[in-house]
Amino acid sequence: MIKDALYYRDSYLREFDGVIIDKKRVDNHYEIVLDKTCFYPTGGGQECDLGTLNGVEVYDVKEVNDCVVHYTREDISGDVHGVINWKRRFSLMQQHSGEHIVSGIIHREFGYNNIGFHMGSLIEIDYDGYLDDEDIRNIEIQANKVIYEDKDVVCEFFDDVNGLEYRSKKELDGIVRIVRIDGVDVCACCGTHVRHTGEIGLIRFFGIDHHKNKTRIYMQAGKEALKLDISIYDENRRVMKLLSSEMNDISNNVERLLNKNGELESELRNFRFESLIKKCDEFDDDLPLVIVEEKDIDIKMGQKACNYLIDDKRADVGMVVIEKSDGCDYVMASRCLALRPIGNKLNELLNGRGGGSDEMIQGHFNCDKFQILEKVKELVKM
Repeated sequence: MIKDALYYRDSYLREFDGVIIDKKRVDNHYEIVLDKTCFYPTGGGQECDLGTLNGVEVYDVKEVNDCVVHYTREDISGDVHGVINWKRRFSLMQQHSGEHIVSGIIHREFGYNNIGFHMGSLIEIDYDGYLDDEDIRNIEIQANKVIYEDKDVVCEFFDDVNGLEYRSKKELDGIVRIVRIDGVDVCACCGTHVRHTGEIGLIRFFGIDHHKNKTRIYMQAGKEALKLDISIYDENRRVMKLLSSEMNDISNNVERLLNKNGELESELRNFRFESLIKKCDEFDDDLPLVIVEEKDIDIKMGQKACNYLIDDKRADVGMVVIEKSDGCDYVMASRCLALRPIGNKLNELLNGRGGGSDEMIQGHFNCDKFQILEKVKELVKM
């Protein structure tokens, strides 16, 4: 962390003039160090600034050995005028300050620590404790209340933090930068921030995950939160039109639609099984081998049909071959013939995979049904 960096002196600085103090070409890019810069380097969970140096695109910025390195694909020389992408910078400031508000509230209310943080299309934050849906909703309400109160966001450097209570992922010594929002958060941080919480505008949560007793929150803040809210609203409007529904009744209408779809799928499944059983009934009883061919059914239905063949039709061996785009699935059952060695041999001959017991085997063959019928009839000799 470079204490006298321009982005720390004034995070609202958008342009600056500087002098090149080091430059080298590496492969197909240039690495440039200036005597001063307002380009923030990637760090602390925050992405770097982008922009231009003398009109040349800066596509990456990193801190290397206490120096800010600017990465360009073109060479520059002479005195340097730098311009950062302000829209991007301010959005990152909104997001980072928003994260501090949320993490401060969670630490204050639950004692949980932020143990992981990344800003991308969504802000992802990991906490070392369990938060449920009700907790999340209350935290979101409190966070936006802090925005309405337009509190000061104060960033200060301290030579000695002994006796100062603050959040940090690790023990710190030497010069420490502290970001403070009174009554909300005190945290060690190297990122850029807004001056007042009201500038954030909005904090929105978009989901949570749990792993063991930890919680990951997916959120957004500032203009990115608003953009996501608008896109979700537009999507809900489209769903409303499709369902002929009011916005506050979408979930009920979707639930009714899913229930109806489930009923139709059950009816279709019953129809397919009845059709499959009719195919089985086309064969005489007490045959040594019955092979039924079918399409668009699952293995479980094939298992039931095989049981029907050997129990009700009293076939010595019953088999269902299910045609697929990449070959055929199959199920074979018998009460009087050990099928496992037959299955192993069929897998070898027909480039297949699968297994089972001596009474029932199942799997997949990478070949057409005619090859399967031929080899099964050769191997199953009663």
